[in-house]
Amino acid sequence: PFGDFYVPYAISSDAAGNIFVSLVSNSVGAGIKKIDATGAISDFAPKGAETFWSGLQVAPDGSIIATRNVRALFQIPAGGGPAATWVVLADRAAKLVAMDYDKDGNLWAAGDNPKVYSIKPDKSVNSFDFVGNIRATRVFSGALYLGGARDGNEKVWRVPIVSADQVGADEEIFDFTAQFPGKRIFSIEFAADGDMYIGTDDDTGIV
Repeated sequence: PFGDFYVPYAISSDAAGNIFVSLVSNSVGAGIKKIDATGAISDFAPKGAETFWSGLQVAPDGSIIATRNVRALFQIPAGGGPAATWVVLADRAAKLVAMDYDKDGNLWAAGDNPKVYSIKPDKSVNSFDFVGNIRATRVFSGALYLGGARDGNEKVWRVPIVSADQVGADEEIFDFTAQFPGKRIFSIEFAADGDMYIGTDDDTGIV
């Protein structure tokens, strides 16, 4: 438990079982906490210029990549510390909210954009046409899953990943609005057997 004035906002974990949580206090970012496997809480990254982190993802090198609904990606060192700008997209209108890594170490990022972006380990960027207000991304079994809104409807789409330079055609796999009208998708996760879990603002919470 955190203090009553803290709201956990974004979360990620590493292979050792450490959990990293960005906190918001009075609508302002309050830094990132680390929770180890014993439940001990420590400061990991101080509050910087950001108002809040919209997404966190542990990178293959142990650092943390963070988004905050702007066109840049930020990096916190593996041992913790202040965030620094990691990659800035050329498109000034881009907004990055959610992201995930594939098996080759490429980062896939999305937000409220007409594009989805891949960032290679050398920081080179590719973009692919995909219109939507995306709040959730997850890579699973060779495909990128995107959750969010398009034309006023909340859905989950699957985009086959050929490489960081090529994707297949997107496919709608779940019409969330049809079953939960007026509710929104905020996160996606998979179990090892392929079951998908969707974090929502519906009263059921996780679908």
